[in-house]
Amino acid sequence: MTDLFIKSQAAAMFGYSERLLRIIKDRFPGAVNYVKVSVLPLGTVRNEPVFFTDAFVLRRNMSADLRIAADIFVQFMGTSHMQAALVDSGGNSSPYRIPRYLRPVSKSAYNHPLLTSDPVYQQVFQNLNCTSYPTASFRNARQALQSAILKHIQ
Repeated sequence: MTDLFIKSQAAAMFGYSERLLRIIKDRFPGAVNYVKVSVLPLGTVRNEPVFFTDAFVLRRNMSADLRIAADIFVQFMGTSHMQAALVDSGGNSSPYRIPRYLRPVSKSAYNHPLLTSDPVYQQVFQNLNCTSYPTASFRNARQALQSAILKHIQ
């Protein structure tokens, strides 16, 4: 679907926010000004979308030294600078800096200089109220959704 959208053979598409990187990169650098982004509410609360987020999981029974090192690493990765650096794609092959459009965990990352100039982060993501998967009961509906989708496409 992304290819069709990029080639203007589809008027709309839905997918993960990081698909915007390819859309903007492959279409033209100014596409971010023409692409309209809307969230797809999949949660149990009206107009509150569900976002998939990553998390750190620490092994049980770690040695004290390893636990201290892991805690330091997790704290470092949780800083606004590191979160902004992860979603910024200054190292991509495009001559223009196009963010990856992953959602930082903390709101402070949106105020970092790497993200303040990007309209998608500032207009769509920064003020978005959402619930992280799986806490919005989407997980409980997964099997019913899967059955309905399979029935529809067969």
